[in-house]
Amino acid sequence: MVKDCPQLADFFHKLVTTVSTFSFQLQQDDSLVLDPEFNVHPYEGDITEFKTKARTLVEDVIDPEHWNGNTSQHNHQPHTTETKSHELHCTSPEFSHRTLVDNRPKESRTKPVILLRQDANSGSSTSPQSQHATCLHTGAVQQKDISNSSSNSNSQENIDTESVQNSDSTMHDGKEHMTSDLPLDTWIFPLVQMGPLGVTVDEEVTSGILNTADSDMECYLASGYFNLTRTYMDIVLRSKAKFNMLMASPQVNGFYGAKGISGFIPDSYTYIAKKFCEQRDSRGQQDRIQMYEYYKDNWTFHAKGLWIYQSGKKLPFLTLMGSPNFGHRSVHRDLEAQLAIITTNENLQKQLHQEQERLYTQSESVDKATYQQEHRKVPLWVKIVSITTRNFW
Repeated sequence: MVKDCPQLADFFHKLVTTVSTFSFQLQQDDSLVLDPEFNVHPYEGDITEFKTKARTLVEDVIDPEHWNGNTSQHNHQPHTTETKSHELHCTSPEFSHRTLVDNRPKESRTKPVILLRQDANSGSSTSPQSQHATCLHTGAVQQKDISNSSSNSNSQENIDTESVQNSDSTMHDGKEHMTSDLPLDTWIFPLVQMGPLGVTVDEEVTSGILNTADSDMECYLASGYFNLTRTYMDIVLRSKAKFNMLMASPQVNGFYGAKGISGFIPDSYTYIAKKFCEQRDSRGQQDRIQMYEYYKDNWTFHAKGLWIYQSGKKLPFLTLMGSPNFGHRSVHRDLEAQLAIITTNENLQKQLHQEQERLYTQSESVDKATYQQEHRKVPLWVKIVSITTRNFW
């Protein structure tokens, strides 16, 4: 998907290295120890102090200014309250509206953005080189939009990110790197979620994307474990965009056939999906929100992602890919990371579209009648447990 992008590799290497500094390390004698330089224990010490210190370390990594280099030359826009935090606007002729905008004070901004250029062989070429995005620069989205200065493919795109000038060279970790004058066609936003530490970049950006999808858009949202947070669920139910929700059928859930209480986990997800279906139907949103279940004999399903299309377009212009399942555990308990990708690169768009099609063509539509089938009945105790514990998974 991405090649020749040291900035992206460096970002995630630094992130993983940082997380390891406040994580337990397994020793040869099977004992667990913390990094001696991180002197706050998570449960023997002050948990609040532990979270604060760990969050500070992570936020330093995901602070855009950490990756800009030569930050003293930046002229940041003042804080305003007129633009929604993390709202996605793409103002180019290709997708007409949406770009990641962060209106929080400078010290709170935590969204590095990696700008990519189209390969020289892209366009109608089907060569392997044209199927990747090559890294050009790492910058930080400030107050302005990411937009095209012209729909002419030969013109350079205007990237309004204070630090980004599509010049002959850029700065990365204080070092100068030569760039190309090829037009930018793909933007990558690394997103991180660490709910226990209060790092909620992914949740805020995902909410912003879903919130601003409107009636001229169609969204494909897949989750291996369908347990949307209340925020995501409310956004989907009140949205004007068309949604196609893909989840695992009970038979391809990873816990299907497990012994003991784990064997009832697929029933829990069935119950949660049924309740969502009932809320959809009560609002008369059956046509706008379609629900699908993936099934393939002897397979398990753990795919997750988001693909957004403009009405009338056959290829997506935006995708989310990574570890989050859009559920309670992903948002509030686990450590997650993914990429938000906006692209006008036709070859990349085709790949993303094919990925989506492979999943959805192996699925079947589900509705109220599906959950009324005898083999879909959920035991009462599973319903009770699902309601009381859904925030844990």
